[in-house]
Amino acid sequence: MTSTKMRSNNLSVAQKSCANFTSGVCLGCMMTYRNGKLSYMIDSRLASKPCVVASKTCMYFETIVLPAVV
Repeated sequence: MTSTKMRSNNLSVAQKSCANFTSGVCLGCMMTYRNGKLSYMIDSRLASKPCVVASKTCMYFETIVLPAVV
């Protein structure tokens, strides 16, 4: 699969499966699990901005969404 086609597919997966995806806009909620504790923060670089998975790497998408759907 080509890189462009894969990124387009990622956007489709985000639309269907990403909790941060709201009408093409990212909520920016990032989660981490360290030392037995789950924590989250709002990433101001992503929050209220268009979803980036069609053009860039998104850590939430790569670590949370993709493993859950594959």
